[in-house]
Amino acid sequence: MVRFPTEFRIFVEETPFEDDIDSIFTIDIKNLTIKEEDIMLENLKEKREVYVAELENLKATTDLNALINERFEAAKATIAEEVEAEFNAKLAEVELKISHYDFVIAEEEAKLAEAVAEEPTDEIIGG
Repeated sequence: MVRFPTEFRIFVEETPFEDDIDSIFTIDIKNLTIKEEDIMLENLKEKREVYVAELENLKATTDLNALINERFEAAKATIAEEVEAEFNAKLAEVELKISHYDFVIAEEEAKLAEAVAEEPTDEIIGG
């Protein structure tokens, strides 16, 4: 094997306490993991309590009927405008149909009057 001057090697000799050292590190890692889980669990509980408090506050301070009435009042003007516009459109549609019928009726009456005026009249003279 070729060795380079920049190569560093660390040789650890096995000791009779190596298993004990490993078990101590393992216990520390387990304890650390348990502590992190405890901290995370506490954080979750604290955040949950914030939402529980918010829920209780909403239930205690909110008048649902007042909110409904407020929303209805805000939408009332818009609904009234929409209904009025629909009604006016329907009126305009019916009035347009009536004017079309009036035009056709007027034309037909004019044709009939013209036809009657052109008919020869038989007058009895002297008699």
